[in-house]
Amino acid sequence: MRVLTTGLFGATMLASVTTATTAKIGYISTLVPDPTGGLPSPGCGLVVGVVEDNGQLHSYWFGENGKDQPIDACPGADVKLFCERWGCPYKFDFNTLEQDPLPVVLQVNSDSHIDNSISVDWITLGDGQKTVKCNWVTDDTTGDPDSAQIHWTWHCDV
Repeated sequence: MRVLTTGLFGATMLASVTTATTAKIGYISTLVPDPTGGLPSPGCGLVVGVVEDNGQLHSYWFGENGKDQPIDACPGADVKLFCERWGCPYKFDFNTLEQDPLPVVLQVNSDSHIDNSISVDWITLGDGQKTVKCNWVTDDTTGDPDSAQIHWTWHCDV
């Protein structure tokens, strides 16, 4: 099974993109240093990623490497649905990444207050489009809690 994260590796990822079966959408929570030497403060940002069959995470989408990145206050990022936090529709265009673009567009259209899922259009350029449901996940976190963690909040079969 291939897990879809957004990302790097351009042409070598094309095969992974066309055969990928899962996308991960979530947020990164981090401690932001205080330039005046005070205590760090929490910060949050939207993130999407692509993972291979072997579980290796290939790449991330961070609002085009930090440009125009949607942000929201932390903590409590795990208790709001996608559209409440970042607005819908929200488009991730991996083809516009500056480093190693992918021929993929993922658009979050809506979310459900019933099961916390999101509805996503998955578009592979030159290969068509499909709408998928991304389920809410609460136990997929990576990183160091003392610096930065990624909370993969939604998983999509594509």
